[in-house]
Amino acid sequence: LPRRRRRTSSSMPRCRSGAIETLGAKHAAKTVLTAAQRGARRGRLCIVAPSPGGAGHGALSRMNALLVVAHPSMASFSHAMAARALRTLDGKGCRCSLHDLYAERFDPVQPVVESANAASCDALVEQHCAELGAADLILVFHPNWWSQPPAILKGWIDRVFRLNTAYAYPAGAGYDGVPVGLLKARHALVFPIEREREVFGDPLESLWRRSVFALCGVGSVIRRTYGPMASSAAGQRQDWLAEVQALVEHAAQPNVAADVQAAASPPVARR
Repeated sequence: LPRRRRRTSSSMPRCRSGAIETLGAKHAAKTVLTAAQRGARRGRLCIVAPSPGGAGHGALSRMNALLVVAHPSMASFSHAMAARALRTLDGKGCRCSLHDLYAERFDPVQPVVESANAASCDALVEQHCAELGAADLILVFHPNWWSQPPAILKGWIDRVFRLNTAYAYPAGAGYDGVPVGLLKARHALVFPIEREREVFGDPLESLWRRSVFALCGVGSVIRRTYGPMASSAAGQRQDWLAEVQALVEHAAQPNVAADVQAAASPPVARR
């Protein structure tokens, strides 16, 4: 007897290469949330597409949010913050792309000079660039090591915030000219974890606010630093997660002011 072929449906979620993809909106109301939660726990890349007809979503169903986590431990507070942010944005009806750079084994090595970095043969890099260009809201979660983000996150910036994706030069201007930002994102939220702030200050403030996001056209940047984790109590960490949720909810509002810095709640006590 001929073997019966298993029936498949192109509208069902499928996994490949550590990715959870949602194809179609038929199962989005229930299946996508499950996929997002599963992916957040396992450190997989999640493409989340809420149902456009979901109750209460309205115009926010068309907001694109890009979430990037750069921490090697799935048990980290960086992952906990990313999971809370993802759940918050999904509840707001946003379309979310969540990337765990370590789980994806993102290659941080930039193989060409900066002026030649306008395309890549790496499909994952191209996916990141496309999602960055489409994002209305960008969220980054990382530890602070030696007053810097992890090397894998710096490499992500090098390869993804590239020429003609994140910035360009005016017509007639050379590479020594002043670049013009191309990103359409309204806000960027950065959540580092560190313990040396009282000793070394805040060296990453200028990096994220001016050198990365402002140059690429994102005028509203909020950073909240949490830690030290080793001496924090469970209740304190829950307070920090509540603050993350409040900041994300505010940034995801449809008509929020261009700069949400003043409207954001003040940081909670660190020590």
